[in-house]
This record gives sequence, C-alpha cells and structure tokens, in this order.
Amino acid sequence: MTTLDERTGALLERICALCEGGGYRLLEEAELSPCAPEALAEAFACLSDLRLADVRYAGEVYCVRVLPA
Repeated sequence: MTTLDERTGALLERICALCEGGGYRLLEEAELSPCAPEALAEAFACLSDLRLADVRYAGEVYCVRVLPA
C-alpha cells in the first residue's frame, strides 16, 4: 500500500469535499490548493496513478472525479 504525502492527501480530501455525488466537476486551481501549479499537477498525477481520482484534463481548470474505493 502506498502512503500519500501530506500535500496529496490534503488534495484528495479537498476534491472529495468538492465532488460530492460521485460525478465529474470542473475545479479551478484556486479552489484546490495554494500550491504552485506544478505541485498540483504532480499531486493529481499521483492520485490518478493510484486510481483514487480521474482527471480528464488539467491546466488552470481541472475536470475531476473521485473514484470509488
């Protein structure tokens, strides 16, 4: 089992709170994290690799949904 670092764990908690209902949601960088965009992209890549979240596109706006456990 892989342990999430603090930043990635906090991002997962945030998107869980913002994506209630299980569907995709468009989220702006400002809604997600005070991290630099590169750090945010890295955290999303980790969540995607671990199959915890699906990210359809990224940039200043992310299309995200939390995947079921």
